[in-house]
Amino acid sequence: MSSFSIVFFGNCRACVSSIAALVVTLAAATLAPVAALAQEVPTAQPVAPVQPEPPQAVAPATAVPATGVKTNKPPFDLPKSFSATVRVAQGSTVSEMKFFASDNKLRLETKTRDFPVVLIADLKEMSSKMLVPDRSIYIVRALTPSNAAALDLRKAWQDPTLIWERKPDSIVEGVPCEVYHVTSGREGDPTYQTHDLFLNPATQLPLKVVIKTPKTEITQLWTNVTPGPQDAALFTEPAGYTEKQN
Repeated sequence: MSSFSIVFFGNCRACVSSIAALVVTLAAATLAPVAALAQEVPTAQPVAPVQPEPPQAVAPATAVPATGVKTNKPPFDLPKSFSATVRVAQGSTVSEMKFFASDNKLRLETKTRDFPVVLIADLKEMSSKMLVPDRSIYIVRALTPSNAAALDLRKAWQDPTLIWERKPDSIVEGVPCEVYHVTSGREGDPTYQTHDLFLNPATQLPLKVVIKTPKTEITQLWTNVTPGPQDAALFTEPAGYTEKQN
């Protein structure tokens, strides 16, 4: 899933795509001593999936601006707890990540070049655990401030340097969406980016995000979007896992 190294929001340089890139980077650094284990026949059973609670409608916390109105505050309130599957396409490269959030805790499931990994992060405690399901092991690492900032979607989208402009509504996969055109940086600069975000007002979460930079274009498709409380078991290592020293 290295193709997730593509999207940045303002100075925080954070959104789902760059989060997954961070996961892969952390995995590469953290799991290098055990990478050879992935070449062996797995001896552990896969982690049993935990089913989230049924979807819950989320009432908008912010007044929806009229078409054409610009603001430096996001015109929606990203839920503190939700789950989603995010598919990212950049040219012919397509990758996918599962994302779970519960207040200050995050779980991200992705795949390195060699094996699947799971990152569990606690933004309040500034700690993380990298799980290797194929081997039933995990490695504990402290989060740096830059790592934590890159993982914090809510904080990234509240960056006051972003400019949000309401565009005409659209439909994604049969769902009516509010559309926002977000700009970051100064047009003409190498770091200038635009984001067209298609928001499902019922969940206050995106269904689609199209990102353009001077050099590339990336499309995110959000599916299985479930706002509301997530199972606490998602944010800790499963029973039977062994901590491995890095």
